[in-house]
Amino acid sequence: MAFAKHKARQEPETPDAAAPNAPAEVEPMPGFDPEVAERQSPGGRNWGSDHPVNLRVSIPLPFRRVYLTIVGGQERRSPQRRRAERKRHPLATWGNLAFLVAVGVVVGLAGVAALQMFVAFVFQEIGFVS
Repeated sequence: MAFAKHKARQEPETPDAAAPNAPAEVEPMPGFDPEVAERQSPGGRNWGSDHPVNLRVSIPLPFRRVYLTIVGGQERRSPQRRRAERKRHPLATWGNLAFLVAVGVVVGLAGVAALQMFVAFVFQEIGFVS
């Protein structure tokens, strides 16, 4: 295929067919709980589906496709791991600010529209508007 964008991924049939230099086990991050390290798959992270809140949405935009993932549940990470991840992924970034402003604008506009519809309905019911 001359125009194929991506090559099909071929999985090794047996563990022996894997690359000779590949590590036998995934090394857990510092601060990982041993139980979490055991649940990790050899191919990378295994988030599982045991979260009470697990929302995953792919949003097609004109210029590219973006995704939004919201996962929530009981905190199981150690304090050391939380500190390390906070340094790697700070909360105060321009992207996060832009996202929060956009969500605020959408929620605000939806609230204004709902309030206008409610007021119009009330005025129509009491006879101010025909």
